Amino acid sequence: MLFIPSRLALAVAGISALGLSSGQVLANEDASVTFKADPIVVTGTVGPRTAGESLSAVSVITEEELQIQQPVDLADSLRALPGVDVSGTGSFGKTTAVFVRGAGSQSTLLLVNGVRLQSASVGSPAWEFLPVDLLNRVEIVRGPRSTLYGADALGGVIQVFTPEPTSETSGWVEAGVGNFDTQKVNAGVSGGTDSTRVGVSGSFLSTDGTNLFENGEDKGYHNSSGTVSIEQDIGSTTQVKANLLNSEGNTEFEGGETDYLLRVISLGAESQITSTWTTDILFSRIRDERDSEGTFGPSYYDTRTDAARWLNTIAFDVHELVLGAEYRSEKLSSSDEYDETERDNRAVFSQLRFGFGPTDLQLSARLDDNEAFGDFTTWGIAIGHRLDSEHRLRASAGRSFRAPSFNELYYPNFGNPDLEPEQARSFELGASGTYETHYWDVAVFRTDIEDLITSTAETSFIPFNIDQARIQGLELSLGTDWEDWSLKSTLTTLDPYNQQTGKQLQRRATQSLRIQLDRTLGDWLIGSEFIAQGHRFDDAANENRIAGYGQVNLHARWNFAPDWMAQLNLDNITDRRYATAEGTNALFESVDYLAAGISGMFSVRYEFN
Repeated sequence: MLFIPSRLALAVAGISALGLSSGQVLANEDASVTFKADPIVVTGTVGPRTAGESLSAVSVITEEELQIQQPVDLADSLRALPGVDVSGTGSFGKTTAVFVRGAGSQSTLLLVNGVRLQSASVGSPAWEFLPVDLLNRVEIVRGPRSTLYGADALGGVIQVFTPEPTSETSGWVEAGVGNFDTQKVNAGVSGGTDSTRVGVSGSFLSTDGTNLFENGEDKGYHNSSGTVSIEQDIGSTTQVKANLLNSEGNTEFEGGETDYLLRVISLGAESQITSTWTTDILFSRIRDERDSEGTFGPSYYDTRTDAARWLNTIAFDVHELVLGAEYRSEKLSSSDEYDETERDNRAVFSQLRFGFGPTDLQLSARLDDNEAFGDFTTWGIAIGHRLDSEHRLRASAGRSFRAPSFNELYYPNFGNPDLEPEQARSFELGASGTYETHYWDVAVFRTDIEDLITSTAETSFIPFNIDQARIQGLELSLGTDWEDWSLKSTLTTLDPYNQQTGKQLQRRATQSLRIQLDRTLGDWLIGSEFIAQGHRFDDAANENRIAGYGQVNLHARWNFAPDWMAQLNLDNITDRRYATAEGTNALFESVDYLAAGISGMFSVRYEFN
C-alpha cells in the first residue's frame, strides 16, 4: 500500500484504547482470527483496517515470530501457511516460487513497503534474495487484488515491511552461527525528534550451503543488505517518507553462479487536505540485476521499473470513497536480443466502502492500459457481517488478470508474442470465531482461470495459453492461548487442475498442514513446529511425481539478562532431504532439487532503547 503512517497510528491508538497493546494483538499467526481485537493490516484495502474490516483472508507474521523462526529465506516462514505453498530449487538463496491459493508464482504479487517488487524478464519476484533479518512484519492477503494493484495480483498479495524509524533512540545487534559454515550479523538503529525520524539497518549472511542434487557439490550463498527509512512531519497535516532497501550478493547453482542486486527506492507523501479528504502520492524505482556465469557462458538480465501512484481518500461519515491513478514503466537490458525491451502501464481505479452497522460492503474497479496487450478491466465485490462480538461471515467475488512477462512474450526463440493475459474469476465464502482463549477460521474458495499460460516439452517449452484451469480449496485455522501454552494450526486442501487435460497443475501440493506449539517458562520460550505437505507433480503431464514430506523444527529462546537473549533453532531434525521441484543434472538426467537436511542456528541478540 501507499504511505499511511498517520492513519495507521490512529488505528493502533484505537486498539490501545480497548486495553490491548498492538504487540498483544499481533501475536497470532493468522490475522483474520486474532483474539478479541483484529490486528491492523494495510495490504487488503486502501488504508489501514482491522483484518475483519478488510473483508479478506489475511495472515500476519510478526517481528517476534520472524525472530523465533530465524529463517534464512522468507519462504521458510511462508511455507504451509493458509493457502500458501512454496517450491524451490534447493536451500540457501536458490530460485523460489510462492503460490497463493494455487495460482502461479507470477500471479502472486510481492510488495516491499508498498512498492511492487518484480522482475520484468521472468515476471516473478526474487523471494530468495529478500533480507529476512531486516523485515519486521509480513502480511499475506489471499484472493485477487487486481482492482488495487493491477496485473499479477491474481492469487494474492504478500507485503513485507522494513523497520519504521522512531523518535526515541533504539536499536539491536545480533550475531549467529550454524552448520554448513553459516554465519550472520545484523544490526539497526533508529532515532530522531518528534518531527524527524531516521532508521538504518544492515545484515550480512554467508553460507557454504548444501548439495542441490544427490551426490552433487555444495552450493553457497552470500547476501549483504541494508535499509534506510526517513520520516519528516511538515506541520500537523503532512508527512514525507523515504525508504531504501538494497540486497546484493552471490548464489551458486548447478553449473554456475549468479551475482545479483535488488534495490527498492521510494519517496512518498501523505497530506490531510480537509477533515474528510486525504491524498497520498508515491514514487518508486526498482532495480533487479542478475549477472551469471553458467554452462552456456556469461549472461546478464537487468530490469528497471519506475512507478508513480496517487490516491485520494474521501470519507462520508462511516463510508469512504477512494480514487487513484498509477503509472508504471518497465525496461529490460540483457545479453540476449529481445524483440521488445520496454512497456508502460497506465491505470485508474476506485474503491467504495459502506458501513451499515454490523454489515460492511466494498465495491472496487480498475482499468489498466498496457502497451503490450491493451486495455483490461477488473472488478471486485466483498461483504462482511458480524453475527455478534465473536462471530463473523464474509463473502467476495472478483475478476483479476496476469500479464505475460518479457520472457514469455519475447525471449529469443522461446517467446510467444501472441500470448493473451491470464483472466480469472474468483469466489470466496468465509467464517470465523474469536473467543477469550481460542479462535477458528474457515474459508472455501474457487478460481476459474482462462488463457492460463503454460509450457511443455512437446511445445519445446514455448509458452502458450490453455483454455481453462480451475482451482478450488479449503483453508482452516485453529489456535489457542492457555496460560503459558500457545498452539496454532493451519490446514489447506487444494484441487488445482487443467480443465483441458484433467491434470494437476505443476508444483502445487494438494494438502498442507502446519502446527506450532510453544510454551513460556519464565525467561525461557521453547517450542516445536510440524510441517507436512502432500505430493505434487513437476510437469504438466503429471508424469514426474514428487513425494510429499514431513518436517519437524525445534526452537528455544532464553532471555538471560536485561535486553539480551540467546536462541537455538534446529530445523528438519529428522534430516529428510525432501524436494518440491525437479531439475536436470550435468548428465541431463531428471533429478530432484533437494532441500537441506538438518539445519542449526545459534544466535545472540542485544536490544537497546
